[in-house]
Amino acid sequence: MKSSIKKTNQTKPEKVETKQSTKQTTETKNNENQKSIIKTTKTKTETKENTINNKRKIEEISNSNNGKKTVTKVDKASRVITLGCYENSIIGYEAKYVKNLTSAENPDGLEVYLDMIFGYSAHTGCVKTLASFKGTLVSSSTDESMKVYNLSQRSEYGTLMKHEGHVTCLEFYKNTHMLAGSMDKTISIWRVSDWECLKVMQGPKGAINSLSIHPSGKVALSVSKDKRLFLWDITKGTSAYFMKLPSEGFLIKWSPDGTYYAIVFQTKISIYSASTNQEIHSIPQSKLVLAIKFLNEDVLLAGGEESILHFIDYKKGSILKSYDVHSNRIKGIDLLHFSEEKNPYIVTISSDGNVLVWSDKTEFPVGAAEADFRLTTISISHVDNLKPKEVVSEDDNMDDEEYDSEFDDDEEGDENEDSEEDEDEDEDEKVPTPTKNNNKKLKVEVEFEEPKEIKKKPKFSVVKKNNKKK
Repeated sequence: MKSSIKKTNQTKPEKVETKQSTKQTTETKNNENQKSIIKTTKTKTETKENTINNKRKIEEISNSNNGKKTVTKVDKASRVITLGCYENSIIGYEAKYVKNLTSAENPDGLEVYLDMIFGYSAHTGCVKTLASFKGTLVSSSTDESMKVYNLSQRSEYGTLMKHEGHVTCLEFYKNTHMLAGSMDKTISIWRVSDWECLKVMQGPKGAINSLSIHPSGKVALSVSKDKRLFLWDITKGTSAYFMKLPSEGFLIKWSPDGTYYAIVFQTKISIYSASTNQEIHSIPQSKLVLAIKFLNEDVLLAGGEESILHFIDYKKGSILKSYDVHSNRIKGIDLLHFSEEKNPYIVTISSDGNVLVWSDKTEFPVGAAEADFRLTTISISHVDNLKPKEVVSEDDNMDDEEYDSEFDDDEEGDENEDSEEDEDEDEDEKVPTPTKNNNKKLKVEVEFEEPKEIKKKPKFSVVKKNNKKK
């Protein structure tokens, strides 16, 4: 016990000494910390000034790059606008974003440049409708055929013939399936991987006027000449529901989120709730409506014989604004996306052949082209590895607007070989060139090419002409 007490007594003064020493050390440390804080604040301010100077240098370098602004590429896919016309042909334009060019390079101040890349006599009748997804395009015509194309190579796969009447409407669901509505009162479901017709759905008593696939891809809506609306179960290939309409519906579209759908009744646009199938708004129009397209989850675009593009708040049933866009009737409306972050451009076509690109922020077109054909339909797709446009030689004596843009992958490029003429002397009669503006040569002979995505050979069903209803 004494020894322990002694030890504690001996340690007490040592503790006092340590307290005094710690006070001195803390004072010195505080002084050193203050100095270090001053140094760090100086270094922070110096680094801030350096970063600001570096940013200024970077901005000066970017601005001094011939006055051009740097453009960040969203993706490498080309934007291809395909048009159908009364002259049995399809015409293609590549849309290029040129807003960031200098005033010297872009004197007209355009934001989108449309470069014609192909023209092709696709059918023996008027092109009724087009549908595309990425590099695959399908066209239908009054010749009762559907043709499939590879847009990246500008080649034709083959011809789909299933219906006993011409196809009036087409729509893709991603890259897996396609629906086709026909004058024969049926809707066919096609598998894109091998182009096999999985099912032909029946039910309406009149020709199919329009169809629209729900964003989920499970159901679809259609309107027909029998004044009825049908809800189709795509997974089963059957009709799930039908409803009598007040009059014949000509167009139908699902909203982007699938909670509403719009129906065009000649001079009226009706908005329906998908949950109740009840009309919630009716927007009257002075003339026939020929085209509609949802711009986003709040705005519906509409145009027609009035030649005016209307921006409609379909949830409130009111017209937000209107653009006087064309001198003739609007035949088609589609959206042109260059970036998901920015609002899409609006592309409208008219029956006199004009193609105009619009922004929702200005009433003046930001891009334009003149197709010189009587346009009927439009489809826009993003195409990877687009084949470059072939340059016309000077010996052809053709203007830049009159070049022969070929729509096949024939490397030799011989248009009229003797062997081909011997095999099929009536080729020109079967696929005539357009009746209007024949100075535009649209190549007829095409090498059919099986698409790279297709593993199996496509099964093309041929309609029996003797069973066709007159």
